[in-house]
Amino acid sequence: MNAIECYCLVTCDEKIHGNSHRKVFMNERRSDSRVLNWFRAHPIISLGVGAFVFYLAVHYWTSMAAILGNLIQAAMPLFVGCFIAYAINILMKAYERPCRAFGLPLEPGMRRAGLVRGILILLSFLTLLGIIGLVVGLIVPQMKECVDVFIRSRFTIVDQLAAILDRIPGLGKYGEQLQQMVAESPSSLFRKGASLLSQGEWTGTAMNIVRQISSGAVTVGIGVFFSVYLLAGKERLGAQFKRLIHTYMPSRESKVFHVIEVFDRSYRNFIVGQVKDAICLGFICTVGMFILRIPYAAMIGVLIAVTALVPIVGALIGAVIGALLILAVSPWKALLFIVFFIVAQQFDNNVTYPRIVGSSIGLPGIWVLAAVTIGGSIFGILGMLFFIPLFSACYQLIREDVNKREAEEAER
Repeated sequence: MNAIECYCLVTCDEKIHGNSHRKVFMNERRSDSRVLNWFRAHPIISLGVGAFVFYLAVHYWTSMAAILGNLIQAAMPLFVGCFIAYAINILMKAYERPCRAFGLPLEPGMRRAGLVRGILILLSFLTLLGIIGLVVGLIVPQMKECVDVFIRSRFTIVDQLAAILDRIPGLGKYGEQLQQMVAESPSSLFRKGASLLSQGEWTGTAMNIVRQISSGAVTVGIGVFFSVYLLAGKERLGAQFKRLIHTYMPSRESKVFHVIEVFDRSYRNFIVGQVKDAICLGFICTVGMFILRIPYAAMIGVLIAVTALVPIVGALIGAVIGALLILAVSPWKALLFIVFFIVAQQFDNNVTYPRIVGSSIGLPGIWVLAAVTIGGSIFGILGMLFFIPLFSACYQLIREDVNKREAEEAER
């Protein structure tokens, strides 16, 4: 048997097996469609099956919730790794653009592409760590100084506040109550601490704190390693995912990738826009405080920039903390800072934020508030950050579908 005959046999065998696989796949799709059509043709039976499934879900909800909670807890390092990889990938893309412009190898299979990718991953992590270190280095020392000043001069500050309240009709009694509370606070704290030490409750609390910190550190550590793996092979993983969608969902391939693109664009625009707006607001506060000669300008500006990453309430939290710190120096300066922050916040909401973020989120204000409320109630601060782009992506997809259906009805 010569080479030509072997090639013909192999080609025929591939065609036969390929056709057989295609037939099996088409038969499976037809059987699935027949099942769906049968349920559509018998709505009463479908309603009964749905009611039975709902009863099982309600009856065994406790067990199902416990199992689901254990699964989520076990997979939490992977979720953390995916979140870290997504955030670091934004920085990596910023480094990849000049690398591609200079012709450095980045695509899989190219020579030294793995080395270049590893260097970019390292640079991205070092950039993030550098930003965190800069923020901590600016905030922690001055905050410690503020707390020390506040503790040393708390009686003077309270006396000044009481004097201010005495000048306002009807608020003088609150100044006296504030003075009594501050005067009694050291002794009450001492008694409470002695009671905790005598009862031994502090040991259990300390152990729980140490356990939670250790568990969180292990989760973040595993997540970092998993994120490095995802970033190192993101092209290969993306190609594998596309093959799976193309194989098992060929008729809906374009829709699936469109949904993924919408979610990716929504989260990326939200993260980048929120960071830019937070930096801009922190810069405005820092410059304005320097001009007005308000103390701790750099530290409070950085603090507001960090807390402004949380939508709606973040910058307000930073301003409250800053006002309390300035209060240790001068109540009048603290009042001036509050007035200045209100003006800066209005300028940011009406001028800066629309220009920086613009319509990238594409979500009306009422839905932003709903996303913040629901996300914060379920998952806290991380829930606020996660639910806004989630609502934005869902809102955009529903709007596209409604517009499409309306256009089809208009054509009819």
